[in-house]
Amino acid sequence: MTSKQLVAAEPQEDGSSVAWWNPLHWPAGIWVLLIALGLMTTPFVIRAIILAGIPEMPEPFDEIAYSTWEVPAIDDAFTYYREAAALHQKLVADLKAQGITDIREPEDSLLILQEGWSEATDSTKKWLELHQESLAAWRRGTEKDQGLNVLPSKLTIDSIWNVVQEQRKFVRLAILEESRLIASGELDEARQWARAGFRSGGHTSNRGCIMQGLVGVAIHTVSSQGLARWAEHPGVTSAQLQQALVEVRSDEKLYESLSNILKSEYLYMRNVTRSSDWNLEIAPTNPSGATSAAEAKIMKMLYWTVGEPEVCARIMRQILANQLPEIDKPIALRRKMVGSGATLLFELDPSISLPEGQLDPAGIERAIKRSSLTRMVLAALDQLDIAFLRRQARQATLEALLATQAYRRDHGEFPESLAQLVPKYLAAVPLDPCDPARGPLLYRRDEPAKAVVWSVSQDQADDGGDIDTTKGLAPDLGFELK
Repeated sequence: MTSKQLVAAEPQEDGSSVAWWNPLHWPAGIWVLLIALGLMTTPFVIRAIILAGIPEMPEPFDEIAYSTWEVPAIDDAFTYYREAAALHQKLVADLKAQGITDIREPEDSLLILQEGWSEATDSTKKWLELHQESLAAWRRGTEKDQGLNVLPSKLTIDSIWNVVQEQRKFVRLAILEESRLIASGELDEARQWARAGFRSGGHTSNRGCIMQGLVGVAIHTVSSQGLARWAEHPGVTSAQLQQALVEVRSDEKLYESLSNILKSEYLYMRNVTRSSDWNLEIAPTNPSGATSAAEAKIMKMLYWTVGEPEVCARIMRQILANQLPEIDKPIALRRKMVGSGATLLFELDPSISLPEGQLDPAGIERAIKRSSLTRMVLAALDQLDIAFLRRQARQATLEALLATQAYRRDHGEFPESLAQLVPKYLAAVPLDPCDPARGPLLYRRDEPAKAVVWSVSQDQADDGGDIDTTKGLAPDLGFELK
């Protein structure tokens, strides 16, 4: 061996030499050890590689400021909502203890509102009568200007589901009470019950996640129909209608913005993925959701190997950072949507540099395709956006309806155009939130006492005021005036 050789050789019995680094001559024990080490370190290597492909970035909003809540319990609507829920639960328990089973919660409150109190069954009337105490507690909550179910940073499935179920129940009861009062001619009190439902929808959505936001939209829809039904009663005066219009505008401010709903959903999903049993909640191993302890442990290990749930959390942070600058803008002023659409990603402003670690929309979509967990938990955000646009359109058409009904009380007929409502009843003709050209709401008077006001709705096309929902979702959204 010369001095230029860099690696020494070991002498063999036959006098030849073998380099120590030659794997072909390693003992079996060395091979076993190396294979074991490789199997042990491979998951860590795979995880590191995957995580390296999705950069970390700062939180896209100030979580502490967003989750701060300093309101005395006496001023919090949910103090009274919880009292009402407790009274309802006690009532149900007492009825069961008495063996009473023929009184059921009514599901036809909206039908009764549309067709009149005469459609209410004896069972429905009895159910409403039994809930007067809990309804009174619930209504006290609706009169509060602030309400928060739980801090966004502490959202869990239980805290969400319970409040959603209770609010739906009491809004149905409120609509029944409104129907009863309309039938008895107590019109101003009837309006207050419709208003109570309207306000509770705003409280439900406040600092809430997607589920709460969608329930808020549903409550807004039902309560708006209640106000429209009240407004067409001939005994309602112009002054009452104009007061209702003032209240509707004020109460709409209780409803949470879409950007805040998305922030809360992000915090909720982050809470879930940080829990010890996150995989049981969002990633069951079979369609029934039944997962054995052994299956759950194996799935959790497999998800960990591919970087989950950290990958999912990073991607959701990226998605939110893309959405926040655009999502609350009128649809006509937003930047163009890009990608598949369901994720609700927006084209970037070329004049603004991306913060360190933030991906462009194409990078976000590539990351989503690599994460099965993200695809599993990611809601169809475009549908959420549509629901919020429809709520805004319903709000605009409701305001136009109240103003138009007030005009009719003063002039004996509906106006020929919405422009006639300006400036006495409306400061300006409302814009259609669903119109990408920012055009006004549409209106047609068919007869002096019959008209239609509508938005082009989600398809962004004028279908001539087709708001008939008897066969499903109508192409336009609005109200028939009569």
